[in-house]
Amino acid sequence: MGVFAILAAINVAGVVGGAFVRQLLRIRWRHWLTNHYMSNWLSHRAYYVLQTRGTSTDNPDQRIQEDTDLFVAQTETLFTGLLDSVLTLFAFSVILWEISGTFVVPGTSIAIPGDMFWAALVYAIVGTWLTHLVGRPLIGINYLMYKVNADFRYSLVRVRENAEGIALYGGERDERATLDDRFAAVVSNWWTYMKRALRVNMLTAAYNQTAVVFPFLITQGRFFAGEIPLGTLMQASNSFGEVQRALSFFVNAYSTLADWRANVDRLTTFTQAIEDVRREEQRSEEHT
Repeated sequence: MGVFAILAAINVAGVVGGAFVRQLLRIRWRHWLTNHYMSNWLSHRAYYVLQTRGTSTDNPDQRIQEDTDLFVAQTETLFTGLLDSVLTLFAFSVILWEISGTFVVPGTSIAIPGDMFWAALVYAIVGTWLTHLVGRPLIGINYLMYKVNADFRYSLVRVRENAEGIALYGGERDERATLDDRFAAVVSNWWTYMKRALRVNMLTAAYNQTAVVFPFLITQGRFFAGEIPLGTLMQASNSFGEVQRALSFFVNAYSTLADWRANVDRLTTFTQAIEDVRREEQRSEEHT
């Protein structure tokens, strides 16, 4: 009990300390990133030029406030998940390789050791490819989702800021029509997202469910031949599951990756637009 108390205290300190460090990293990173975008947006009259041009950099307020926050949070989540998968892969690959058998290519004398490890690798590669094939449209859908939600929020703010003028001229009906159109775009985009996400979730669920019985299909011949006991069979199944889970990081995190990619695209296009304005201003200053 004394040893357990010491280990439990270390574990609690690690969990609490890890959460604090992650939160500290997120707020410091977001603070730097937000200041970076605000400074660039307000310099060289970029805020004015982008507004008058009506470029594809819609809703800069959302990009600075919401997209930066989501980018930092999702990057931290994806990085810690990837790190966990890499450590798990290294830890259980050795065990899985040791208890794996040798696969003999039918009709030949070619023997391939570590059959379960290679099976987990091929299984993960096929699952990742299929998930990317089905879920790739989610990137564009998520990108549009941020835009239509920001447009709807902008219309609501516009009504609040122009409340006196709207009330004076009786413009409630026109404003309501605008709000209905903006919200209809939000609902339409959400239905598109639901349909695509349903396909991805179905594929991911089937992929993870099949992975439960996949190692038994590989090792059943050795088990019934008496080459391995039941304990080794269960150990092989557990090790295969951990290796497969580590290799399937992109499959299980694909929805988050698609959302993260949409955020990155919005921030990079915003950065590019600001840089274009800055270069044009510098060229005009040189000519004058």
